[in-house]
Amino acid sequence: MKWLFTDFDNTVEIPADHETTEKNFEFLKKWNEAGNRVVFASGRPVEMLEKSSKDAGLESEYFISNNGAYTYDKHLKKLDQVFISSEHRSDMLKILNDEAAKGACIIYILPNGRQGYSYIDIKNYPYGGFEKVKDFFFPNGINEQNKEKDILENKELLSIYFLGNLEFDFEGVAKKFDGFKNIRAIRTAPVILEIVPYNVSKARGIEIISKLHNIDTKDIYTSGDGDNDKEMLENYDNSYAMNHGTDVAKKSAKNIITHLYDLEKFK
Repeated sequence: MKWLFTDFDNTVEIPADHETTEKNFEFLKKWNEAGNRVVFASGRPVEMLEKSSKDAGLESEYFISNNGAYTYDKHLKKLDQVFISSEHRSDMLKILNDEAAKGACIIYILPNGRQGYSYIDIKNYPYGGFEKVKDFFFPNGINEQNKEKDILENKELLSIYFLGNLEFDFEGVAKKFDGFKNIRAIRTAPVILEIVPYNVSKARGIEIISKLHNIDTKDIYTSGDGDNDKEMLENYDNSYAMNHGTDVAKKSAKNIITHLYDLEKFK
């Protein structure tokens, strides 16, 4: 039995390419029908990830969500969770306040979903304009009453997003977190920098699931396209980055393919 741990957005589902997406769906269905297993590993919260997999008619044996902060079984029983340490929260808050007016929106993530910290109308936002995604990132507007208290004290703080356009200085913001020993900054999308616990990655979820099933590493396949796929691509021999992926993803993987369904040629 082979296990495929795969990113979802822009690896399985390609928003701008319906034909490739459908071919990827068919490949995954055949993969399962052959007695193998699929696990979706994504930056999405599990509710969104499960819905997308169901809408596509796909079955995921487990879900690794929030870039590895959570691992669930297919019935959404929680197997693992990791939150941002309470250490250095006041320093983190200062950075958020300093960056809030420099051209990026700031969102923080709790178990009950996205919370708005600061909002700015992002100009030159790619992918059809910011209006199309504003409600997705800010479902509850700005949490003026609790936002600073949540950053400072909420024990279930999962991550923080900096959302901007392609010209925003994500690298400069990331460097401001270099001295924090318990958190790290990763570019989880071209327009998103995410602050996460230092020990969080999709590879963490893979390790948990591997121990549960005593999976031999030669039977583990991984695929992805982004910086947040780095650990799960570099840790396994059967790793595949998408040709359209980031430089970090392509350098981390042992193989580069054009489409997920090209895995058929390797398995």
